[in-house]
Amino acid sequence: MEFIMSHDERLTLTEKQTAIRLAGHVQGAKAVGFLAMRMNSLLAGRLQPELTLDVLEACRARTEMDFKSKLATTILNRLATIARKVSAHFAAGIQLLAVKCSARMPMHSASAVMRLWRRLPGRTGSGWHRGAGYS
Repeated sequence: MEFIMSHDERLTLTEKQTAIRLAGHVQGAKAVGFLAMRMNSLLAGRLQPELTLDVLEACRARTEMDFKSKLATTILNRLATIARKVSAHFAAGIQLLAVKCSARMPMHSASAVMRLWRRLPGRTGSGWHRGAGYS
């Protein structure tokens, strides 16, 4: 692991991926330190995207609770980011639909679309399961 850590900048992508996978299975403080450094880079957003899966898999293979905790944090952060992006895109699409169609829709239909848009997560309203024909 010392050789890998000292030559990190000169390693190819494949060599880096192999080193990370190795750190997930090798016992010792150097392997733990190497993988911890990579995981911290991932959490800070500084890790090469091509190495993300390798770091996550290596952390999953480790038994130390620190890695399990960081792995859970990473997964939850990614899921939250995906949920925000999906919600934002969906909200923008509904709003655009309402604006584009409001001139051609009867007033009650445009109002129904706007009511649905307001019930998106993060908007005021009681939620998707109530109103607008849902019971």
